[in-house]
Amino acid sequence: MGNKATRQPAVGYNGEFFFQPRSDDSDEEVESDAAAAGPSQPGSRQRQPSHRADRYPREPQVGDVFVGVYNFQGRTEPELSFERGEKLTLLRRLDENWWLMRSQRSGKEGYAPSNYIAPFKDINRNPWYHSNISRNTAEYLLKSGVDGSFLVRESLSSPGEYSITLRCDGKARTHYRINHDARGYFVAAGKFFATVEQLVAHHAVVADGLVACLKQHPVEKAEAKPLVLSKEEDEQWEIARSEIVLGHRLGEGQYGEVYVGEWGPHRVAIKTIKDGAMEAKDFMKEADIMKRMRHPNLVRLLGVCTRGGPLFIVTEFMNNGNLLDFLQSERGRAEIDPTSMMHCALQIAEGMSFLEEKHFIHRDLAARNCLVGDNLQIKLADFGLARFVSSDFYEAAIGSKFPIKWTAPESLSLAIFTIKSDVWAFGVTLWEIATYGSAPYPGIHHSKVLDKLMMGYRMQRPEGCPMEIYNIMLQCWDVNPDLRPSFHKLKRQLQSLYGNSSIEAEFPTSAPADAVRVGVSEGAEIRDLTKRIMTQACFLLENQETSEFLNRLNLLIVDTQQLMGACGAVLQKGQNVEADQAMDSLRRRLQAINVAAMHLSQHVLNEEGFNQLLIGLQKVAGAAKAVAQAVKASS
Repeated sequence: MGNKATRQPAVGYNGEFFFQPRSDDSDEEVESDAAAAGPSQPGSRQRQPSHRADRYPREPQVGDVFVGVYNFQGRTEPELSFERGEKLTLLRRLDENWWLMRSQRSGKEGYAPSNYIAPFKDINRNPWYHSNISRNTAEYLLKSGVDGSFLVRESLSSPGEYSITLRCDGKARTHYRINHDARGYFVAAGKFFATVEQLVAHHAVVADGLVACLKQHPVEKAEAKPLVLSKEEDEQWEIARSEIVLGHRLGEGQYGEVYVGEWGPHRVAIKTIKDGAMEAKDFMKEADIMKRMRHPNLVRLLGVCTRGGPLFIVTEFMNNGNLLDFLQSERGRAEIDPTSMMHCALQIAEGMSFLEEKHFIHRDLAARNCLVGDNLQIKLADFGLARFVSSDFYEAAIGSKFPIKWTAPESLSLAIFTIKSDVWAFGVTLWEIATYGSAPYPGIHHSKVLDKLMMGYRMQRPEGCPMEIYNIMLQCWDVNPDLRPSFHKLKRQLQSLYGNSSIEAEFPTSAPADAVRVGVSEGAEIRDLTKRIMTQACFLLENQETSEFLNRLNLLIVDTQQLMGACGAVLQKGQNVEADQAMDSLRRRLQAINVAAMHLSQHVLNEEGFNQLLIGLQKVAGAAKAVAQAVKASS
């Protein structure tokens, strides 16, 4: 939000910059991309990426020619080995995961995983094509390349349209839309090509309007080569204990220890289950749920061991550990920059959006339960507390342990979990990312968290975190679960918030001369919040006997906290005595409301106290209006 000429640089915890909001007056290519998943895993029945319709304008037919996108080595007799670029003819589709193919090179026949091949004329077969990744992901992938490194990506907002992201002058900040009309594909006017491949080949030799030639340094695709089990392994559920080789211990979770290990040719993670940690029936329910969930941002379950010893859950292995440890490590602090942070946040939202679509709740979303792979790929892990819900909520069993500082108020007080309680935890996870893995609610004992939350307390905006991201956190922390955004909406917010500008390109080394002025959108946000607060205060004054009173009171407190954060961000840009005084007055009014609300929630508010609460509401409304007027005067 706001104009980049009105914004100071935001400095992160390690002296580097955190997320940078989009600029409405960016002179770069304008489009809104969406973060998306790469190839699905074999056996997956998930919704295909948006480019599938473009890749498959009709259902693949017997006789169609495909090409290998990755090298594949068959491990059983029915499987066909092939190399990237090798042409294959479709003979029969056994199911959506395994197709019977004939190699045009060797003449051999066998089954091939469908997500390792692409139609022969499909753009996806090119190593420089990265499907529909976001602009920020593209910048992350190119940040360690050489000048001239590039990739081509598709726009979700305009399916079928492509863009080039090009690294130059040491930064991946140049984006070009590939235009298309009846004459062909083009970037520079007057130069038309029949295919995107021909356009890329031309600009690899001649810059012709680009800042540099497209050198042959295509980066690795955003997702690593998919993990492929043999057809038999994919259908296998129970793994023989003799096939598992335990390696060193990785750590310990709620249900038991986790080890790295080997299962045949696969490096895997093995979660052992402590005796009595869960019933066998519960364990099998968890494993069955995980086995059916396939998404590039979810850790994949490979199988289970239930016979002849302790229970094992065998999953894919992520070689960089969990996100919390990675954020706190020297390597993480060196590698995690604004682009990387956004890359992580988007992937977590992608994975949670998938769970939301499938009516799953995670129940333990936190940075510690997000695993990190190559290219900073993030996958959600530890579904030990996840349960399938056919109704709108899941009620926790007696004796369940809660990660209190990540748990929503309604879950702490009533032990009821919905996808909206996961949304609350997502807000806390964003805060963890913004602070390089700091512990939430610093200085507050976990036994005091619920009381603080019900009094309207919310964690402050992390240093260097723009208001746009902090506002998303506050939306996630709405006391009313129904008012929290869905993960689908959160995913779209994160995509659109930064979709039209380069993150790092807009961080000035010093504040612009006119940075003390209030941006148009900042002023609009302050006015909107003030209006909401006054509306809620009027409702409370007129509806003192209704059951909605306490809930609306909590909403007013949250909105007031948000208003204070928005005003504080503006006031940091310059000195304004009148605005500072108005802010102090609002803070004092809010503290009085907090005390009254706490007594009311405990049903010990006498008539005199209730009258003081009503007077306080009037004062909060007046103080909020004064703050808005003072801030407006500084613009």
